[in-house]
Amino acid sequence: MSRNEPSSELVTATATVEAELQRFEDATEAFGKISLNSQKNLEKAKKALNELADGEQRVVEGVQLLVKAIGTVRDRQLAQVEHIRVKAEQLSARAVVFQSLELELSKLGEDASRLSDKLKEVPGASPAVEFDEEMGKLAQGAKSVAERATSEDFDDLSRVADGLRQQILAVRSKLKLITKPNASA
Repeated sequence: MSRNEPSSELVTATATVEAELQRFEDATEAFGKISLNSQKNLEKAKKALNELADGEQRVVEGVQLLVKAIGTVRDRQLAQVEHIRVKAEQLSARAVVFQSLELELSKLGEDASRLSDKLKEVPGASPAVEFDEEMGKLAQGAKSVAERATSEDFDDLSRVADGLRQQILAVRSKLKLITKPNASA
C-alpha cells in the first residue's frame, strides 16, 4: 500500500460497519411497522426478529473488525513515533558532539588570534623560537579536531578545522623564513 492510500483494512472495516448498520436500521424500522394482529404477521415478526439478531451480530462483528483496524493504525502510528524518538535521540547526541567540536575549534581560533597579537607586539625576528612550539600545538589541535570531525561525518567542520591548521602552519613557515637569515647573521 502506498503512503497516500488510506489503509484498506480500515476503509474496508468502516464500509462494512456502515453497510451492516444501515441494513440493521432498515430492518429495525421494518420490524417496528409489522402489525401484530394476525398469525401471519406474528410469524413474519418472529422471522424478522431472528433476522435482526443475525443483523445485530454482523454489526458487532463489523465493529470488532473496525476496532482491530484502528488498533493496526494506532500500532503503525506508534511505530512512527518510536522512529521519531530514536532519531531525536540521535539528533541530540550528534548536536552535543558537533557543539563540542565547534567549541574546541573556536577556542583554537581564539588562541591562534591571541598568538598572532603577541607576535605583532614582539619586536624583531626573535619570536620564531618562542612561538614555534605554541604554533605547532595549535596546528596539532586543529588537525585533531579535523580528524574527529571527519570521523563523525561533520565534513564542513573538518574543512574549517583543516583550514585553520593550514593557516597556522603557513604563518609558522613564514616566521621561520623571516628569522632564518637573522639567525645566520
